[in-house]
Amino acid sequence: MEAPHSTLSYIPLSKERREIRLLHVHPMHGATKVPSSSQDSPRDAPIRCSLSIVSLNDSPSFDALSYVWGEPKRVQNVIINGHKFPITANLHLALTHLQLPNQERIMWIDAVCINQGDIEERANQVANMVHVFGMASTVIAFLGPEFEGFELMMEYVQMVGNNPNLHYDPAFKGQIDGHAQCRNMDIESKGLTDPIRHFFSLPWHDRVWTIQEYAKAKRIMFQCGQQTLDGALLNRALENLDLHSKHCCSVKSLYTAEVTYEFELLNRMSKSQQFELLLALFRSRKSHDPRDKVYGLLSLASPELRDKLMPDYHVPTAEVYQKVVAISIEKSQSLEVLSYTYGTRHLPLGLPSFVPDWTTLAPQDELRDFRGRCAILSAEVYNASKTTTPRFTFSASRAAVTTPAQIIDVIAEVENLETPPLGRKERLKDHFRMAWLRNSNDATDVYPSRSGAFWRTLCGSIALVPAGSIFEYRRVSSTDIRKFLQWESWLNSDSVVENSDANYHTLYSAVSVGRIFFITKKGYIGWAPETSAKGDCVVLMPGGSVPYVLRAQGGRTRRSGVVATFLGDAYVHGLMHGEVYDEAELETITLI
Repeated sequence: MEAPHSTLSYIPLSKERREIRLLHVHPMHGATKVPSSSQDSPRDAPIRCSLSIVSLNDSPSFDALSYVWGEPKRVQNVIINGHKFPITANLHLALTHLQLPNQERIMWIDAVCINQGDIEERANQVANMVHVFGMASTVIAFLGPEFEGFELMMEYVQMVGNNPNLHYDPAFKGQIDGHAQCRNMDIESKGLTDPIRHFFSLPWHDRVWTIQEYAKAKRIMFQCGQQTLDGALLNRALENLDLHSKHCCSVKSLYTAEVTYEFELLNRMSKSQQFELLLALFRSRKSHDPRDKVYGLLSLASPELRDKLMPDYHVPTAEVYQKVVAISIEKSQSLEVLSYTYGTRHLPLGLPSFVPDWTTLAPQDELRDFRGRCAILSAEVYNASKTTTPRFTFSASRAAVTTPAQIIDVIAEVENLETPPLGRKERLKDHFRMAWLRNSNDATDVYPSRSGAFWRTLCGSIALVPAGSIFEYRRVSSTDIRKFLQWESWLNSDSVVENSDANYHTLYSAVSVGRIFFITKKGYIGWAPETSAKGDCVVLMPGGSVPYVLRAQGGRTRRSGVVATFLGDAYVHGLMHGEVYDEAELETITLI
């Protein structure tokens, strides 16, 4: 965000003393009302504040604000240290509701407490945010003005959060444990589900910075207008809903819309230090600066990674993204980060083909399937290159990398992505047809059973296994064919998915999203990036748990062997567990 035009002069902060500024919001002076919505007229008197400087070493007492900045050009003025200071309309609305009538309120607010015109200070303070939000007495997530039904939603959340035995399903009316109702409405009532849906669709849930602000909070309060909702209570209510949905209650009206999925993912992953996985899972979150796709999550990374990837707004976006790849490979001793290259690149960042573009977006249903694939990869169920470690040698600019690779085969045919696309039934028939295509001159099949290879390929050779309230992954066994047959039967009947079919379909969707079915010249079948074409190479690289698809560029050069662009990772049946990996067949390739 650009620095605001104001006569306010910032006093420099000491990096060594871990100094921050705090905003002292003075009590109301002459205000006649608090606006109930963003359309209401502002207070009669301006909001007056002052700034102080404190050291985090002294454990100061303050609250921190988590909010959506909003449109930078829509500004209103407050008074800070006697000077007019423009802030966004969103922040002004928040302050009108946060200002107390009779006492000062001390807060840390990024847009004001950081000198946005000083790039070096901005970088230092971004690095400090892990401590700021971790030390704040309360993190207030201001979501905007109060909306219709929010008070009803709060009452319902309070009831079910404090009463874990209450059932959600109307079928339990009159039973001893009770049925959760509020004002004669339950979780199937539109009057209640509408405000719940609205709450979880507010822009706060779509911003990259709110992830770390939520994750580091000791205590978080959600606020809409003057109404507040305890974050711990909300989480208990969602946990109870999840528990009942797994064991006794049907809550279709809420879960079929996947209303709470993004928030539950935030809760599951907020304590994770798998930084590259977090980048992949939350790539749909928005930020004004594309570098903040990385910097906005740094506080959730390990201290070792944070030290190597300090925020620096002098560095171009492409260089930040390239550095993520280099550090990730060095730290993890794996190539997992390469699997997160996904989606169509839009911004002209000039990234090398092997560097994920964290600005790429995808439809929500497609993104959820991709997140499923990320979970499979992080579960370490594949081992295509055995126990090897990466041997990447980056160029000085990190714009190219040289590595040994084993070229396994060449793609002979890919499925035809027609417009409009084929339906599921027709697409499955095309996969089946392709799976039996083989070179007639090759007398030996790479698979002992091509039908067995086919149904395993469709689900990535993975089965979902219940483990308490979550699912874990394991390799399929021969008995799992019944899940494929049930899924195939459902696919052909257009009936409602039963649990076993749904699990197979979940895996099929995760493995196939953003990919196309293919067969190689030797007869290997699998899933390749949707940009793949006939003639592309399937390779294994040391340190990679999965195969990759490359496109050769202009043949070979004497010094560096094959020069290629990186298309993405792949599932190739018969390669996923080191069956054909051979160090003796490695040759040098250069990725650009």
